[in-house]
Amino acid sequence: MGVDQTTIGKIERGEIIQPRQIHALAEVLNVSAAWLLFGVSDLERLSQDGINFAMRWQELTEDQRAVIRGMMDALKK
Repeated sequence: MGVDQTTIGKIERGEIIQPRQIHALAEVLNVSAAWLLFGVSDLERLSQDGINFAMRWQELTEDQRAVIRGMMDALKK
């Protein structure tokens, strides 16, 4: 797909959600981009809150993301 392992790692950690890369990866894996990003078969099944969260996530610094990850982990308990 034309990206290095570092980029794949960033995609896996949610640090990169660039449509070009996500769509290329989805094509290689024969799944939808929505499934890679959100675990749903298509974006119509994702709530508006989920879409808004994903869009805002991209604007955060890594430190801000770490705080939110910690908060989300605490909610699982």
